[in-house]
Amino acid sequence: MRAIVLVASLVSSGVASAEQCPADFDAFIGAFESSAEFQVAHWKRPVTYQYLEAGAEDEPKRIEVAVTVENAGEYAGIEFPSSAAREQESLQTIVSAPDPKTRLVRLVLPDSDFAIDYEFKQTAACWELARVEDMSL
Repeated sequence: MRAIVLVASLVSSGVASAEQCPADFDAFIGAFESSAEFQVAHWKRPVTYQYLEAGAEDEPKRIEVAVTVENAGEYAGIEFPSSAAREQESLQTIVSAPDPKTRLVRLVLPDSDFAIDYEFKQTAACWELARVEDMSL
């Protein structure tokens, strides 16, 4: 159901103005996790999404796709979960700053192979989700 809501909001949302964007990353991520519409408004167009595809081979295959308005519903991992959803799933959140204009938010489930990285880049107008890397098996 969340994917349907996300696709619907992709179709109806435009890019948000700078006035709607918190300058501080902590405030931004709070708004980002609270609203599917805010998430979509703050996506790089398209968002790069990488994930592992388990197959018949010994090693999983790394797949990279460009997520757009048209195909967003096909990739559930692209949506950033709310703090309530992360708490319910016992996900830990680790935020790092590889450089002043980049924030990496890693969601991990302890004692498992679950790990998703969300990379945000600061633009002149706001922060935007630029890349999602789901290396969970």
